[in-house]
Amino acid sequence: LPVDVADYLPNDLPGNVDRLLSALQPDLLVFSKLDLWPELSTRASASGSEVAIVAATVSAGSGRLRWPARALLRPGYRAVAAAGAVSNEDAVRLARLGVVAERIQVLGDPRFDSVAGKVREVSAADPLLRFGHGAPTLVAGSTWPGDESVLLRALASVRGRHPGARLILVPHEPTDAHIEAIERRAAAADLPRPVRLSVAEGPAPLLVVDRVGVLAALYGAGTMAYVGGGFGRAGLHSVLEPAAWAIPVAFGPRWGNSRDAALLLEHSGATALSAPGSRKAAAALEKQWNAWIVDDAGRRAQGSRARMVVQRGLGASERSAEMLAGLLAKLTRRRVLDA
Repeated sequence: LPVDVADYLPNDLPGNVDRLLSALQPDLLVFSKLDLWPELSTRASASGSEVAIVAATVSAGSGRLRWPARALLRPGYRAVAAAGAVSNEDAVRLARLGVVAERIQVLGDPRFDSVAGKVREVSAADPLLRFGHGAPTLVAGSTWPGDESVLLRALASVRGRHPGARLILVPHEPTDAHIEAIERRAAAADLPRPVRLSVAEGPAPLLVVDRVGVLAALYGAGTMAYVGGGFGRAGLHSVLEPAAWAIPVAFGPRWGNSRDAALLLEHSGATALSAPGSRKAAAALEKQWNAWIVDDAGRRAQGSRARMVVQRGLGASERSAEMLAGLLAKLTRRRVLDA
């Protein structure tokens, strides 16, 4: 949503919270996703503000569900007047945390709408799309060194069978030091020298993106995708953007905390590399990569199933907005009666 002011919240302490509420005097306080600040929630509710949480999700292993955290957080969750849960499981866990069950609705995840909107905004004439023209291209987004080791090994093998195969590598942290490390790894794997996006004039066998903010469009240049984070502790990054482009997705074995990855796997729109170690994982990725190149119809079908997952998730933003509008209307009626 567009904002007039963006800033950090103060520490969740009584004095800080009282000063914040006195200065802002909000009609509606909305938390999103994982975080609910108990002192802010309880004091806002006590001062007459409506408190809500949207896109609410609580993982099964969350420490918030265990004692003593649950006891400490319970008053803050009890103060919530309306909660939009991502899933039925999240709704159950919100109730365990203290949200009154009758105030919880399962509305879905607004990120599906956000991602679909990003993809719609990419122009067919966007110059980034040309980097995938004319050859099978795997776009690897938000990668870390563990991902890159697997990807470069796999690319070297795939190009042995399909010399036209391309890789667009989008590091999560495109620092000079990181990109130089990729260049050294590519040389060790006897791959063509990587070309940086900032100086690229057209498609290349190995294109390394040295800027941020372009991944959503670059997925549109791909015929297949890989999402990073599944080989490290950082966790799997978003798999929704390539899915919204209707291209199949692969990722590493540490995807268990990603509900979106689970949905894609459930609907056969993605492939998880379960093999341990970079060599075995590279062999698994090579096998899938070759299959995508050889079986164009199968690749397209898997991509369509991935996009279907995104399409089924649309509408949560509108439903969340309607929930919040209902709270504001309730507040207005109460103030009229109190006047």
